[in-house]
Amino acid sequence: MAKELGYYRQAGLDVDFLEADASINPIKRVLRGEAEFGVGTTDLIKKYVNGEPVVVLGVILQHSPIGLVTTRPDIKSVEDLRGKKIMIEENSAELFAFLEANGLKVSDYILHKHKLSLSDLISQKVDVSSIYKTTEISALEAKNIDYQTFYPISSGIDFYGDNLFTTRDMVENHLEVVEAFRHASFRGWQYAMTNKEETIRHILSTYVTDHTYEQLQFEANVMEELMQTDRIYPGNMTKYHWERIAKTYMSVGFIDAVPNLDNFIYQPETKVVEIYQKLIWAIATISFTLFLLVALIYISHRFHKQKKQYQTLVQEAPISILIIDKTNHVQHWNRQAEKTFGWQANEVIGKNILDFLVGKNNREAIAQLFEEIRESGNRIQTINENTTKSGELINCNWTNSRYGEASLGQVICMATDVAEFLDEIDYDLMKKEHSIAVANKKKPTTQLENKGLSESLPLQNFDEQAQLAEIMNVSLIMWQTHTGKGRIKLAEKSQLWRVTIDGSTAKTRTLDKYLSRETIPNNPRWRKVIDTAIFVMGHAPDSEQKKYLNSLIERFTHFKSNS
Repeated sequence: MAKELGYYRQAGLDVDFLEADASINPIKRVLRGEAEFGVGTTDLIKKYVNGEPVVVLGVILQHSPIGLVTTRPDIKSVEDLRGKKIMIEENSAELFAFLEANGLKVSDYILHKHKLSLSDLISQKVDVSSIYKTTEISALEAKNIDYQTFYPISSGIDFYGDNLFTTRDMVENHLEVVEAFRHASFRGWQYAMTNKEETIRHILSTYVTDHTYEQLQFEANVMEELMQTDRIYPGNMTKYHWERIAKTYMSVGFIDAVPNLDNFIYQPETKVVEIYQKLIWAIATISFTLFLLVALIYISHRFHKQKKQYQTLVQEAPISILIIDKTNHVQHWNRQAEKTFGWQANEVIGKNILDFLVGKNNREAIAQLFEEIRESGNRIQTINENTTKSGELINCNWTNSRYGEASLGQVICMATDVAEFLDEIDYDLMKKEHSIAVANKKKPTTQLENKGLSESLPLQNFDEQAQLAEIMNVSLIMWQTHTGKGRIKLAEKSQLWRVTIDGSTAKTRTLDKYLSRETIPNNPRWRKVIDTAIFVMGHAPDSEQKKYLNSLIERFTHFKSNS
């Protein structure tokens, strides 16, 4: 929409777009000087390592839409792709990394060149094809074709998608043009996702397209999910995420080492801004030196007193509080953290929290969560399985927020052991009985079932709405953690909740009511909540988080059977 709304014209740019087809490689065309800007995959990093002067200006999609699809019913897993004919479009290294991560080398399947069409897949000339989940999936559904998809994120390969890029020459010699084009483009994307209905109708009325209104609506909703525009402005990217992508490329042999990315990642700036900043600093230094000296003496005295009070408050808090720096190394570890996790402060200060407190299977997800907090400033609540000094695995409810100035990259993490919320339920006994029950393939019992009701949990003190909200929130967190998808997909896949379209945005209004105690109806549909939790547990591996959710279900159903 940037061109239609005049954003490029306002920036003094005359922009023409070249539509992609099978004969056009955007990266090659930009490097040959046939275009100044392009949109490419994360293959850009391979080009950079090989010496090509590419510079990534920003990303459109926070998560890549690229995956694999098959219409063959006998292909049920990535392993089943061995020996099959696979059509993959150019510059899709993440798919090769995905296959490699699942034990499939290029010699293990028959590679076909992609034609930017699924016709060969539908006619079964090939068994599998690379796809963009934003477009091709809706086309298959419109034709009522059954399909199975495989996405790299299921193997922990989470790449950016649709990356705006240019050349080092453009940045060094035409910086004003680069900055103007970048700003106008991402401003256009922001408008398009904020006004999806208007954008769809503009496409249908202005361009020749074989997409229907419903297909464009589907594409817009999927893009909104991948762009995360509700909390991240288009174009946003981090060096940390690009380094993770480079490490994945290195792990499968596509590059030899993780390069220095300073010249690969664009840092928005202009010469005018640089000159202006230098001038301001010069004036400020001359004009306010004496004033600052006096002010600093006064502020220092007050800050010292307030800092001491704050440190005492944090140190003596009844919940675990820790502060990490921008590289996830522990800076503060209060007394309750010492009690909960077993390590004394002097044992963990300066250590990476991911190395000792987070399980190996969750480290990448938690690292990404910290980066999201640093970028967006949002507060994020999770339930994680954590390791204590003694080696015991405990389930903790975490609230994580940005701490201090955004430029410092600090995160404050506050945790409580989930077991503390089970009140009269003996959590250790419940875990033991759960394990025995799984071994014997029978339903686990809880302390509530072993004791008389008067000895365990008084029914009059049971908050039904609060318990339902807890079950639904834990279920949603587990679903997001293990599938990478949100509420819309949970509602669609489980077929338990209605999805409505508000304008051009998909909503789950009824489900959303059950995420907060205050909005749950007086006569709640509690069976739907329980069924949702059971559905989610069926899609998640065994973990302490899963056991905790199971205990919540049993506690609630026990209450209903005795009320």
